[in-house]
Amino acid sequence: MLRALVDPRLHVVVDEEREAAAESLKEGGMVIYPTDTIYAMGCSIMHPQAIERMAKIKGIRPDKAVFSLIVHDFSHLADYTKPLSSTLFKLMKHSLPGP
Repeated sequence: MLRALVDPRLHVVVDEEREAAAESLKEGGMVIYPTDTIYAMGCSIMHPQAIERMAKIKGIRPDKAVFSLIVHDFSHLADYTKPLSSTLFKLMKHSLPGP
């Protein structure tokens, strides 16, 4: 299932669309969302079949796919990665966007 997160004419997310997108992600669906330069596809890392579907849409093999991970803040990285050295953490904090 692929749901649009925004009305492309308005670039405004309404609460019910946000809730529908969140529900879709929880169920293994995908969403389309705006970034600062383009629209992007997203899915939950907790649903491998959604990741495979996204790779297929992009025309790449799932085992060769490299995707970005969006987390609430850097403290959530530890839920999905090996422990980070303080040097790497500081480099990421300095270089990556977000608060």
